[in-house]
Amino acid sequence: VLFDLKESLARSLDLEIGYGSYELVRGAARLTDRNFLGRGRTFTAEISGCVRGGGADIAITDPYLLGPRNVLQVGTGFLYREEPSFDLQSFHANLLVKREISKRWSATGGYSFRDEQATNVKVPIDAEAEGFIRTAGLVFGLTRDSRDSAFLPSTGMLWQGGLLWSSPSLGADLDFIELDTQFAKFFRLRPGTVLGITGRFRARHILNSDPDLPIQQRYFLGGATTVRSFYED
Repeated sequence: VLFDLKESLARSLDLEIGYGSYELVRGAARLTDRNFLGRGRTFTAEISGCVRGGGADIAITDPYLLGPRNVLQVGTGFLYREEPSFDLQSFHANLLVKREISKRWSATGGYSFRDEQATNVKVPIDAEAEGFIRTAGLVFGLTRDSRDSAFLPSTGMLWQGGLLWSSPSLGADLDFIELDTQFAKFFRLRPGTVLGITGRFRARHILNSDPDLPIQQRYFLGGATTVRSFYED
């Protein structure tokens, strides 16, 4: 018996270019190795940039170390971006484990770390802490995905819920709980026509006596010009 086994290419390079109303010209280069060190792990390195800033990220995904149905994800990166109201520098790192519960359900848990600094603040706000401010803590997420396709769905539903607990006892400067949940539903109206409905809710609740969060940790309303009368940031 003669076996002729041909492996698919393990490495790929993706190049992206685009334009946004705020970021203007933007682009990215992403290198992916799906057989990192010859052990079936996935290594990803990405460099991105635009007129308003740029960044770099690296990540490793290991589906074998923690046993079947468990995927270990480790990543770190840097970002510099000129926001409308301030300039942001950010360093981040994550250690996550994704567990496949069933065909439709999966859960993610782990530790998240982020150092962020806001400079050149252009709006009148209360005195902000100087230097980098650290968010660090435990994360947990739950996902239900019944879509018929992850790229071009025509039926099904996607629901994702996430929780972040940032606490000084876990290495953070800030003490709060973040809730982030989103929902999408797809209906096939007729061949070639799909209706999609989606929504998202995000909130942060401060756990100590701080009156508010630093500007780089806040959520903003507004679009490239205006959204419901709010300017960007």
